[in-house]
Amino acid sequence: MTTSWRIAGATVGDGDPATASAALRHAVATALAGTDAQGRSRLDPPTVAEIRAALAKLGSDALVYLVPGDQGVGAAVVVPVDGEPMWVSLPQLARRPAAPLERFVAAAVTSDSRTAGIRHRDLVSDDEPVPATGAGATFEQALDGLCSWAWSAAV
Repeated sequence: MTTSWRIAGATVGDGDPATASAALRHAVATALAGTDAQGRSRLDPPTVAEIRAALAKLGSDALVYLVPGDQGVGAAVVVPVDGEPMWVSLPQLARRPAAPLERFVAAAVTSDSRTAGIRHRDLVSDDEPVPATGAGATFEQALDGLCSWAWSAAV
């Protein structure tokens, strides 16, 4: 099914899921909404035990969910491989306009990601040359600002 999706995007040339055929979109939605061997929906969130098993298999310490706050304070919900799940208050992670995010989105819309040196999976071949223009500077500055904000908001 993945191959069909990629071929559909390549045939149209834009990789936009909206341009895939109705039958292909239906097949993908049906597969995603299906059930696993235990009869659970594939879209159900994993249990804490399943998260811990995956963390152990990957050799990772924890899974962190970032949750923006409705009243101005967000949180990080931490599920460690060992120990009890916990949450940490993140005052800067709120559902209010985030200027760094808005600047990044605006720059991304007006910038060619290849110009900025960013490689997106399935969008640009590593064999394609990156255009040699200065158009990516605004994108890079916006990305740097977004990363700085995200670091202080979430770490």
